[in-house]
Amino acid sequence: MLKNIFGNKARSVLIKEFDKKLVKTGKMQKRFLPVLKKVDSIKQKIKSKKLSQTEMDLVRREAGELIRELVDYSQRKELASVEKGVIFVQGKDRKGEVVLTDIASFFVEGGKFRKFTGKGLVDSNSGEFEDAMKKTEDRTKVSFDSNVLDILKKEIGEFSLTI
Repeated sequence: MLKNIFGNKARSVLIKEFDKKLVKTGKMQKRFLPVLKKVDSIKQKIKSKKLSQTEMDLVRREAGELIRELVDYSQRKELASVEKGVIFVQGKDRKGEVVLTDIASFFVEGGKFRKFTGKGLVDSNSGEFEDAMKKTEDRTKVSFDSNVLDILKKEIGEFSLTI
């Protein structure tokens, strides 16, 4: 789980990252740091067969809680990043979403995907849209040029944006 969040690093580095980026910033409870360290050290005890059943049950229960919290954190992080690149557009009689990706900007209206180009909107498909979403790296910063707004004005007339 930690490798999914922080990347493929050594166990000791992952534990330090967990402490620095999740515990100290308040995104995870402090009580999970000792649990993580216990899980790491328990591996050595299992290899040397010096682990009692009571210890194993305790660690299993605590590790289960830690895993649930990590899954919850990952899902919150993913949801926040996906929502970050979406701008809701409300026109007089039309509404849709502008979805900003690293590759292109899309206008999604009623299940129909259209991509912004220099000249206007062109038809697209869900495959191209999903591909662009997967290839978008950092969703903490999103940007688009004024051309997108001009094209929207031509397409749907007066509109309001909800971010």
